[in-house]
Amino acid sequence: MSLDLFENKILNEKLSNLKKIIENYKRAAVAFSGGVDSTFLLYMVNSLLNKSDFIAVTVSSIIRKPEELDKASLFAKKFDIEIIKLETNEIIDDNFRLNKKDRCYHCKKNIYSNLLKLSEERNIPYIFDGTNSDDLNEYRPGLVALKELNIKTPLAESKLNKSEIRELSKKFGLQTWNDISDTCLATRIEYGIPINEMELKKVLLAENFLSNLGFKGFRVRNHLNIARIEFLKDDIKTFFDSEYVTSTDKYFKEIGFKWVTVDIIGYKSGSLNI
Repeated sequence: MSLDLFENKILNEKLSNLKKIIENYKRAAVAFSGGVDSTFLLYMVNSLLNKSDFIAVTVSSIIRKPEELDKASLFAKKFDIEIIKLETNEIIDDNFRLNKKDRCYHCKKNIYSNLLKLSEERNIPYIFDGTNSDDLNEYRPGLVALKELNIKTPLAESKLNKSEIRELSKKFGLQTWNDISDTCLATRIEYGIPINEMELKKVLLAENFLSNLGFKGFRVRNHLNIARIEFLKDDIKTFFDSEYVTSTDKYFKEIGFKWVTVDIIGYKSGSLNI
């Protein structure tokens, strides 16, 4: 599909800038999670650079859902993109495990430091991250690590925001265009509660349970003994009007929570930062 097909002048300008940015860097390793932003970025890189001039790198970690890696691998296979799996173990680092408010900084510093070593071995001078312009206005200590390590953010550089990336993704036929944005499992755990395998698994099992019931766009916040579910507004009533309440309460307690609550305000991105 042509990369020049939009009537929206501002969006066309941003897309044109993105193309120039990517082409100017010439060779890059793309940090690829399989989410909306990194999928769009990798699609653009694949459209503009030679296959020999870039790689995609996914992270396999206890803080990430296994299906994320599967989705990323399928996309790379579809477009015949070389993909490398980087194994990480964040919870061995006390700076991360203790779960202070700069947790994300230490996580990103660890991941991208390892990615830099990999890119140097492959003689690739730049690393691309899928940060968009909206992310720059949120509390994201991980961005400090990106700046320190000179990680490039082409989407943010071209001033593309989330809604524009979704619109472009839809135009280019990317199935991720309407995906629910997600973050790592550690973001579900309240600051100050040490992150360990058990607490991460509680979140993973709880969210898988609700997904299997058909819910989307929710979070299960882990307050140690309390599970606080943030549903999309329309789903709060659905949840309470169904038989799901009893089964959810039973299952969540079986996996280690003592109390199960539903946030009456509903889902809000980054609610633990407030």
